[in-house]
Parts: sequence; C-alpha cells; structure tokens
Amino acid sequence: MRLANLFTMPSFKSEDQAVGCVSMPASCPSTFAPKPSLHRRRPSGALILSLARRKARLLPLGGECMALYDTERQAWLQAAHTGGLGAFFEDIINAIYSAILKPGDLAVDCGANCGYHTFPMSELVGPSGTVVAVEAIPDLAARLARRGPPNIDVKAVAIGAAAGRASFSVVRDDMGYSGLQQRPGLPADLAGSLDVIDVPVATLDSLLADRRQLVRFVKMDLEGGEFHALQGSTSILRDRPLVIFENGREGAANLYGYTSKDWFSLFDTADFAVFDLFGRPFCRNDWHTSGMPWYFIAAARGSADERFVQRRAHGLVRRLYWKKTIRRWLRPRTRIRTAINAIRH
Repeated sequence: MRLANLFTMPSFKSEDQAVGCVSMPASCPSTFAPKPSLHRRRPSGALILSLARRKARLLPLGGECMALYDTERQAWLQAAHTGGLGAFFEDIINAIYSAILKPGDLAVDCGANCGYHTFPMSELVGPSGTVVAVEAIPDLAARLARRGPPNIDVKAVAIGAAAGRASFSVVRDDMGYSGLQQRPGLPADLAGSLDVIDVPVATLDSLLADRRQLVRFVKMDLEGGEFHALQGSTSILRDRPLVIFENGREGAANLYGYTSKDWFSLFDTADFAVFDLFGRPFCRNDWHTSGMPWYFIAAARGSADERFVQRRAHGLVRRLYWKKTIRRWLRPRTRIRTAINAIRH
C-alpha cells in the first residue's frame, strides 16, 4: 500500500471552510494563543495543523484519519506535554533558529532549563559566538554551567520587567508548572513537589548591557512570564532580533496582571509583527481563539526576519511533519498497524 493512499484530504469550496482554518486579513496586528491545560493520558493521535500555500489543512501523525474541527481541537488539548505536539513544536523552534543563526552570533535562551535549545544554539554560533542561558532554578543553572562549553554564559536569575527579588514556585515533578507566579489549581499529585524559593530578578536589558554586538535571536519559555520579560527588553528589541516565545494569552494575562491591550501595545511600540509558530499573522480578535499553538514568533516589521517567517515557516512545518511521518512509517510495527487500520476502515 502506498503511503499517499493513507491520507485523504477533504475538499472545500473556499479556504475559509477548510478544517481548522482561521480567516484573517492580509495585514493585521498580532495576538497570542493559550497553552493547553496538562493532561496525563496519552492521546490516541495528535493532529498537527500545517499550512501549505496558505491553506489550513489537518495532517495526522502516524497515519490517523482526517478529522473535523471539534476532534482536532480535542487532540490539541490532549496532546499537550505528552510527547506529541509539544515535541513537534520544539522541533519547529529548532528548525527556525538553525536556519538563521550563524557563527559569531549572539543568542539568548530565557528559561534554558536543561539546555534543550541552549546546546544546539551553542553549536550553531560556534566558538566565536555566545549563547546567554538564563535559568532561575539554581540547580538547573549550576548544571548548565558545569556541562556547557565556554561560549555559553549562564545567568542564574529570573527575568522580569524590573530588577529585585521575588518568590519563584518550583514544581519538581513537572517543571512546566514552575514560574514567578504559582499556578492556581495545581494537581494534587504535584502539590507535594512544590517548593517556593527566593530568586534574584533582572531585566534582560541589564544582563546584556555590556554586549558588543547585536542580539540575533531570543527564545523565551517562562511559563507565563514572557510579557514582563519583554517589557524589560526594550534595548534588546531595538537590536531587531527574531524572538520565539511562549504565551498563554488570557490565562497568562490574568495570572501575571496585564491585559490584551497592554500586550498589543508592547509589540506595536517596538514595531514588531507577531505570528504563530506556523507563520500565520494574528489579529486582536484572535486573542480568545482556541486550538492554536502556544508558541509564537515576533519579527521586526519590514525586516528580513519578517519575510523569512512569512515565506518559509509553513514550509519548515510541512517538512518536519513529513519527516516524522515517514520515520514512523519505516518502523515495521507502524506499517503493520497502519495497514490493519486501513483494512478495517
């Protein structure tokens, strides 16, 4: 059986009728999407939304059948942090900075954690470049400092809008719950692993005040604290770097005390356009739109980075998807299981 036969695309009268498609004008302000709530169970199939020639299509992981929007939305919610969509999004982030970072560049990894992106960025910028790895949790920062090559500069601080000290919630059993603000409704099985520690807080501008070159790339994964971190990065944004960051939209805004108006004003003032991780621009009326990735891209308006996101992001997503799908197809057990499912249907 040919691989192509496993994917049946539905037909639509217009692009707006495509499954999961969000209708937007060609040019509009930007917005964010929320990070789905955590689910312990593994999804039956994580569906990935890919753009091909500006048309929204559902592409299934591992040969799952096409689904209607409601099924897609549930798959997105269930796939968070289960090795499905979360891992796929991280691969997209890796592909984007791998395409733009060059030897000698200066990159910043805010929320470096164990170095999942820090070390690949270190290899890309080489001995003549620098990666500033910012990590608030002391033991993780110390581990990065021990393991990292000389071109990684570890900063053991939290990032915010102003310097000072603050309480930082560390959930040892699930670091995705950790941050400067304690998440409400922490699951009972995680409550026992919660530690509240006192940490220094710095602005990104102050950490890089003595830099001798422009910042080329910034990654922020601060579990809701990205807005305040960007508020403290005004001089960094004047370098016009490409920025990839996580944002929980209304959930993060409520937790960290800002509004959607504040958020849009920050990017308008900095003259940055914002896209979702698939390269689609976001408008103000998409602030509450569900079923979107929880990572976003900010690029200076009129820059080469903005053109890169507009023209190449969806192609990167498509190539990564098919690479993942083909790898699964080449596994004997996957081929047998897919063939059986195809016969049953």
